[in-house]
Amino acid sequence: MRVVNTMRYLSQICREFHCDIIDAHCMRPAGYIARYLFARHDIPYVLTEYTNPFSAYFDGWLASVASYSTLQSASRILADSESCMLRILPYCNVYEKYRVVYNVVDTDVFHPLPPTASASPPERDGICHIAHVTTMDERFKNTRLLIDATKVLMETRTDFDVTVIGDGRDKDATVAYAREQGVPIRFTGMVLDVSPYLRKADFLAITSVSENFMVAGAEALMSGIPLVSTHCGGPENYMLGVATDGNRVAYANAMDWMIDHHHEFDRQQLHEYARRLFSYDVIGKKIVDIYQEVLNE
Repeated sequence: MRVVNTMRYLSQICREFHCDIIDAHCMRPAGYIARYLFARHDIPYVLTEYTNPFSAYFDGWLASVASYSTLQSASRILADSESCMLRILPYCNVYEKYRVVYNVVDTDVFHPLPPTASASPPERDGICHIAHVTTMDERFKNTRLLIDATKVLMETRTDFDVTVIGDGRDKDATVAYAREQGVPIRFTGMVLDVSPYLRKADFLAITSVSENFMVAGAEALMSGIPLVSTHCGGPENYMLGVATDGNRVAYANAMDWMIDHHHEFDRQQLHEYARRLFSYDVIGKKIVDIYQEVLNE
């Protein structure tokens, strides 16, 4: 009933304000509503998608019919990464519909430390600081891989520390696992602003099983630090750093290399690279250009 009332209300708005285009974020319910408004008022819409797994929209015949119809009727489908686009393509193979538009990162919040404050070891404290941002859901974020790789790496060196930033359903079990393995990882719990942690880190460790985009990776680059990531999709589309297999030895080797080489990544250059990909002005212009492209058809 709530969705029906929303459709009626938005239909009234479309009539009163003569809307030219609709941008629906995610298929359900926004995409379904946009499809209804298109059928009723002939207003074109773009569908912005970043859902993972995308197959969740096809969990039953009714949902499948509605989802296929929404994809086919969209003027454009905006995916938040190349990996996301590839996951959607099997459900709508009209390639011309697709545009990749990355998530935006606030350059006022995420930026490097001043050069004197971000001096690399041994000038700073002789320790490489590794950050890991997670929602603490082992089904997707796989923080235990970081714990296992850290344990492997501790057999040959101890000149690093690991901070896990975030909270979620598996936090207690993950903390307990780290203690069982004897791995001295710091767990912050929930934080409202991860930017100070990223600025003080030397690189970000990503251990995800699957990602469409991985916002934390983009925020890390904007903060001036490189990435070590599993082959999980999203980060590989934009990352500067090392991508590796999702087993403990391979990941430990990637961490080992980055501990020795992270200082070779210039923080300001990483920030400028990220700004050209994720800043408000760049992403905003790309979206406006897509709207204009649709309206000119």
